[in-house]
Amino acid sequence: MKKIKVLTVLMATSLLKAQVQINGGLTFGISNSNVMIDGSAGFSSQSGAGPYSGKGIIIPSVNLVNFQFNLTLAGGATFPTWFDGMIVYNNATGTTLTTGNRSSTAIVVTPGFYYFYNPNGASAGNVTGGQWKPIGGNSISIPAGNATTGSIIAINGQLSVAQQITIQMTSDFSMPPAAVPLMIGNLNREIVDNENRYSGTPTGNSFRVSANGVYEVSINAQLSTDNGSYPVIGLWDDTTGKWVTRVNDTFSAPTGGLQTYTLFCSVDLVTSDLYSFRMGNSMAGITIFNQSSGSSGAAPITQFSVKRVR
Repeated sequence: MKKIKVLTVLMATSLLKAQVQINGGLTFGISNSNVMIDGSAGFSSQSGAGPYSGKGIIIPSVNLVNFQFNLTLAGGATFPTWFDGMIVYNNATGTTLTTGNRSSTAIVVTPGFYYFYNPNGASAGNVTGGQWKPIGGNSISIPAGNATTGSIIAINGQLSVAQQITIQMTSDFSMPPAAVPLMIGNLNREIVDNENRYSGTPTGNSFRVSANGVYEVSINAQLSTDNGSYPVIGLWDDTTGKWVTRVNDTFSAPTGGLQTYTLFCSVDLVTSDLYSFRMGNSMAGITIFNQSSGSSGAAPITQFSVKRVR
């Protein structure tokens, strides 16, 4: 009898100190149930516990920036899912590493709860195809290196910050008559250039896109030229020497007066080409105004924008 008591005490002490493997079949008697662990019986208000009573689960705290999986038991009876659904509390801020036994997708992480999404881990036999994703807080996981300012769009099932360039003029810009459209200068007040791919100078402008896709182009420009002439303004492909999209109309304001030209459309842009905003009028010179003004004051009027939408 004494030996049995001693053995019971030793087993209890061992359970208190050791890490317990639950998925191997540790069962305390919740039969006919989908629940593996239920700690609510004595520590919830539903079961009559007082307002100051209760117990919680402390999720392991890890540094996801440097975290690396130990794959010794992966793929077998212990971790057959290759850690799909694993939950941790991340205590670090930074970009996750991608070498070694880690996800090959680097993401920017901040302190909070994350789970490992690896639905194909079992069939692929790896963790590199998985990705850490935040839990709750309306958070989303954006791949590292992506812009942190801009609109969120979904591309092929992956969330991304859309490349966006929005610029205004810092002063009026005049150009002579030209059969070939000329670059618009003074477009150097950057409202948004979230991937640093735009360049504006007093005499010109240019930019590239970071990915092939569909981009929304919008232009609002107030200009002055000769009545009855035909100004053309839009987005030019410097690589092919052709318009990508443009608007042209008869200038109907009196010579020296003001008329606003507006363009709004979506076009395909590619990473291999260089683009610029241009304007031309073979019949007369043009002045583009950066502000509208009057007795009540002045405000920006001319703005150019390109934003990826797909």
